[in-house]
Amino acid sequence: RDAQESRGLGDVYKRQSLAWFQQSFAMYWLLCGVPKENEAESFDVLLGFLKNIQVSATVKLRSVKVLEVLVIQYPDLKPEFVLTLYEIRESSRGSLLKRVNINLEQE
Repeated sequence: RDAQESRGLGDVYKRQSLAWFQQSFAMYWLLCGVPKENEAESFDVLLGFLKNIQVSATVKLRSVKVLEVLVIQYPDLKPEFVLTLYEIRESSRGSLLKRVNINLEQE
């Protein structure tokens, strides 16, 4: 039983750590910008955050804002960004939905 409880707590810590990582990652890049050497990887990671139903709306909103900057710098990435926005539009609410719509209206 102790092993089961330990495993259960470990799962909780993993989920909390993942959520903390996602929030920190998106917020850091929003505030500081994406380092040049990580731009390609960051684009994929941030799109992954948008597509993941377990990622919070706050992280998704921050991710959209960072991705907006990246697609200005690299216009060839815009089609994938726009496609992802269409995919998440129905499940988005509040500020995230507003931001998604603003981006899609500019299309």
